[in-house]
Parts: sequence; structure tokens; C-alpha cells
Amino acid sequence: LHIRLVSGLVDYTDTFEVEGIDYDGDLELRNMAVLVDYHPFKHFFRISGGVILNDTRFSAAGKVDVGETYSANGVTYTAQAGDEVSGEANYDSFAPYVGVGVGSASAMPGLSFTAYLGLMYLGSPSTTIDINTASSSNQSDADRYADSAEADLAAELDEYELYPVLQIGATYRF
Repeated sequence: LHIRLVSGLVDYTDTFEVEGIDYDGDLELRNMAVLVDYHPFKHFFRISGGVILNDTRFSAAGKVDVGETYSANGVTYTAQAGDEVSGEANYDSFAPYVGVGVGSASAMPGLSFTAYLGLMYLGSPSTTIDINTASSSNQSDADRYADSAEADLAAELDEYELYPVLQIGATYRF
């Protein structure tokens, strides 16, 4: 058995459109894993399990088109001038992990390569959608729409509780 400490950082920013609203989105995949490797065939193949300290989050902000109507979960909202929408999804801090991989577990000096494929269980995220209106008289309608859209987002993200993990690496031992 071997114990490994692994970390990964990926930040991705993009602009996208959902139901007529243009968003600026940020995806942050940041984690550190403590894994135990079992080598059933000496040093090359491994089966791994452990826990990932997870800091995966997604956020987006957008401006709506004035006069457009938006519907979610049976609730319709008509956008007003100055309306802004934002949303985010955050996952649990701990995620179990299982995977398989190839790579040398040898203590021999030299260059070696590794590759791993596994699954991290993220679970259901906490989601938030907010709409801020320029007109206070429209805020209650905006809040009802945001609550419905938040429920839709949570239901959609619940389909992605398992997250694939692919790692490719190189190690040099002196």
C-alpha cells in the first residue's frame, strides 16, 4: 500500500447564453486528495481510494433584455431596465474517490509516467439564483422567478453527482 497526496487547480471563464440571457461565468475546480493505492500486480497497476478536499464552485452573472419574458417552473417574469441576474453552485467540502491507474510505485531513481482514471462523488450542490431589479415594485415577481429558476438549476445539477477524474503525470526520482 502507498499513500499519496495530490492537488489540482483549474479555473475556467467563459461567456454563454441560457434562455436568452448572456452570462459571464467562472468555474473553479480546486482540490487536494489523500489517496491510498493498492498494487495487486507489484508496481505498475494500482487501485486507489480516498477522500478529496473539494473546493469546486461555479458562478455566473448576466444582464437581462428589457421587456423579455422568462419562465421557470411555471413562473413567468418580464425583465425591466436595470435587472441583473446572478447564480452560483457550491459543492460539499469532502468527496469520496475511487479509481484505477498505471505508473511505477518503484523507489528506483529516474523518470516515470503515471495515468489515473476515477470518479469523485460530489453529491448535490447548494445553488443560489438572485435577481436584483431597478424597480422595487418588481422585486417580489423577480424573487419568485429566481426561486423557481434555482429549483430548476438544483434539479439539473443533481444529475451530475459523479465527477470523472483524469490525471496524467510525470515523476522524476533522484
